[in-house]
Amino acid sequence: MNRLLEGIWMRRLRDSLAACAVFALVTVAGPAFAAAPKTALVDGVLTSSGGSAAADGDYDVTFTIYDAPSGGTAVWTEGPVKMKVTGGRFAHVLGSSTPMDAAKLAAAKGQWLALKIGSDPELPTQALHASIFALHAGVADKVSCDGCISGDQVANGSMAAAKMGFNYAGSNTKGGPALDLTCTGCVSVSEMKFDGDVDLAGNSLKAKNGTFAGDVTAKSVTATEFVGDGSKLTGIKTASGECKNAGEVVKGINADGSLKCVVAMDPSALPKDGLNEISNDLLSNQFTDTIQGAANVAIPDNTGADANAVLDFPDIGISQTFELTVDVSNTDLSTLALTVLPPDDKKTGWTLCDPCGDKDAKSYKKTFSKDSLPKSGDLTKWIGANIKGTWNLKALDSSYCIPQAPGNSGICDVNNKTDGKIVSWSIKIQTLSNQKVNMNGSLYVGGTLWGSENGHGKAGGPVKIGGGVQIGDEPGACTTQLENTVRVDKASGETQICQSGMWVNVARNACWGSLTHGVCLASTGGGNLNFRDSALYCASKKADICSDSQTWVLRQTAALWSNAIWTNSFSDNDAGQWSEVNGGTGDDHSWSNGWTAPCCYNATPPRASDKIVKGVRIVYKHDNASVYWRQAAMFCSGMEADLCTKAEYQVLRDNNETNKSWGYWASDHSDNDNTGYEKGIGGVSDNPNLGQHYSFICCGTHRKTLDCPAQYEDVGGVCVTKIENNTLADWPTAAKACADLNSRLCSMSQTAVLRNKGKVTASGSWTASYSDNDGNNAAIAVGSVGDDHPPSSKYGYACCLW
Repeated sequence: MNRLLEGIWMRRLRDSLAACAVFALVTVAGPAFAAAPKTALVDGVLTSSGGSAAADGDYDVTFTIYDAPSGGTAVWTEGPVKMKVTGGRFAHVLGSSTPMDAAKLAAAKGQWLALKIGSDPELPTQALHASIFALHAGVADKVSCDGCISGDQVANGSMAAAKMGFNYAGSNTKGGPALDLTCTGCVSVSEMKFDGDVDLAGNSLKAKNGTFAGDVTAKSVTATEFVGDGSKLTGIKTASGECKNAGEVVKGINADGSLKCVVAMDPSALPKDGLNEISNDLLSNQFTDTIQGAANVAIPDNTGADANAVLDFPDIGISQTFELTVDVSNTDLSTLALTVLPPDDKKTGWTLCDPCGDKDAKSYKKTFSKDSLPKSGDLTKWIGANIKGTWNLKALDSSYCIPQAPGNSGICDVNNKTDGKIVSWSIKIQTLSNQKVNMNGSLYVGGTLWGSENGHGKAGGPVKIGGGVQIGDEPGACTTQLENTVRVDKASGETQICQSGMWVNVARNACWGSLTHGVCLASTGGGNLNFRDSALYCASKKADICSDSQTWVLRQTAALWSNAIWTNSFSDNDAGQWSEVNGGTGDDHSWSNGWTAPCCYNATPPRASDKIVKGVRIVYKHDNASVYWRQAAMFCSGMEADLCTKAEYQVLRDNNETNKSWGYWASDHSDNDNTGYEKGIGGVSDNPNLGQHYSFICCGTHRKTLDCPAQYEDVGGVCVTKIENNTLADWPTAAKACADLNSRLCSMSQTAVLRNKGKVTASGSWTASYSDNDGNNAAIAVGSVGDDHPPSSKYGYACCLW
């Protein structure tokens, strides 16, 4: 049965609906108080697809009312229900199985009925007519009359509050409870009186002013402020009493009114870097350290190779700040790139700049920090970290320099194939220490200052000052454990310092032996020894045989009584002119003579007036050829210095520090064999005597300790900075090479020690006093050099720190 009521159903349905409407109207015309029907009758004809009447029987039928003719929403459905068909005709009471909801039907914009036979598709809808709307009359959807309903028709109690739909009603008489009253201004305060507790159910009571009378009990009252003098407030717990423990102060009040007490100075409440704040900036545990990297590193000129400057940062703690500063020169900054490799990154690093500036710019100076980051790389990761280790700054130049271009002179070096240099670079950090304190003011101690290191927490240990200096009473021998300890010698009352196994007086600032008019004497002599053994004896004390000038001062002050005395320049007496110095040694004597050899240290305290010229330390210069030998020697010793050696004079003369027209007294009494100006001492005569007048310069040593620095070699007590046995040099070259190392050509006595130890093997050697061999008698020191040889001779040499 594919189609239902295509023609007849449509007509018959409309007819039956009309009939039904008539029926409905008749139904509601009864008494006004009768209930309205809840059903409606529909009938029609069922035909087969061929047009004949459907077979008799019971059919499953579903009736649905929609709110639109098509595509609407079902507002009521009944079925499937069994419907009897006889001769094709049927009739059914709508609502007999599923009651109709009059309110829903009335709310719909319209009603359209459809039916569905069994599993066949639902037939098209048909509009319902007036009879079905009679169902809604029972709810009086809209009464359009005036006074047609009076109180007589409303039963007492039949209108519940839930059925009342108006907002609110104003009344001067009492009414029922307003359980869901939601209105503003509809209740007058003058009409309100509470006869019980007001439960706000977790909400707050808000008012600009509040007046409470009687006994008010509440768990809490919260307000912005309470106005009044507080004299009548009760039940408030006030803090009272005092802190129980000595030294405590009140920090706050607990909720129960008890006092919260803490010690007067709570260390946990102070910031770790707050020492300066509480000490008026006199103390601080924050330190700023700047470490310099390698400087003046030439940049290869477009060779593909980097200039690499190294910076080794020590382990000084965790950084609070980090700054990296670079200063680089180049003829074309637009083709220059700078990269920094931190200790943990030896491949990529940070790109500081690429390019580093404009084409015509010549200098790049910049500081990188958290506020000025490099082009790439994480600089900030080193803030809060230990930056110890090796850092590398690399500079890569990718274009050739043009020396003729403006501003390129002095930057572009075509001969060495370099373009500018890494002038300098540094890393600066600030650290917070928990082991040391910096004092910015003066320290005044009213009592005795004691250390605690050796006292296990009790007074009595040494107080360390600076690099291991200790102040204490040490009556015993100067041992390695007491190195740099300062004491007051009970016998002499002298303040002394323990250095290299000896207690040295510090009154004159720097002497490792006994000081006699500025001459630091290690020993008055090693007995009747030959020249070589005398040299070995003094070297064993880390000293040297005294110079001619030092020996003369010691004789004048009665520190020496011996007649014949070895000096470090071999004690040549030059025709008996110098017996007042060396006590009558012969002229051109043998090294095997047994004479006394006093040992001297060269220790010159630093002075602000010192001048360093190419490694030579000038303590005083007298530029007037008007001084006797005695005066010159005594003056220099009075400054704890010595007359310069001939080698030092040569460097000074090459650098225009001497007057070439004058002669100069040297520490070996300035014998001028060959009368050559090239020797540095100028126009001093051959075999000069004590009565002649010359200028002089006092030279100081660079040595600060008897220990030989680790980068140099200690050979039997001689501190050697360089030995040259293979590449032979003339006199000026040898003198300059040693001065460049802040040292001097070794003396004849020191060279004798080095030859004895197998360190000096060159056939001939330059020495500080020019290496006169005096008839080959001094070969034990200078080797096979000639007698009165010219300065152009080529010999080996050794440099000594003395």
